[in-house]
Amino acid sequence: MIGFTDQAPVIQFDNLKFRFKLTENGKTVSQKSYLPAGVKYVQTDQPYVAVERLKLQPETDYVLDLRAENAGEQFEKQFEFSTPRPTQPFDSWTWNFEDKVWQAPTPRPDDGKSYTWDEDSGSWVEVTEQ
Repeated sequence: MIGFTDQAPVIQFDNLKFRFKLTENGKTVSQKSYLPAGVKYVQTDQPYVAVERLKLQPETDYVLDLRAENAGEQFEKQFEFSTPRPTQPFDSWTWNFEDKVWQAPTPRPDDGKSYTWDEDSGSWVEVTEQ
């Protein structure tokens, strides 16, 4: 989420422009520039002026570069962060480092039916509707 802070309840903008770029190992994963053609931000009373949903891979190092300009004043900030590994769903599952996913000890059947993992039996159990 991208927001701008000020002491006033309404933030005034003067020719506001901003962008973000997300990189992994120097390669751009996602980027976007604001404002869209024909749009001008004048003011806001909202905490965020833009929300972007990004799909991040677990156990991955990223760099987020943020740049903004308002009333001729420029701001730039860079954040480095690592995404965590998701919680292990069952004790018997192991982490696949290559695909970055938890894997059951046996593959889920691929027959078009719905299954759930049963930790006690260590197997996939078909879900049947009653």
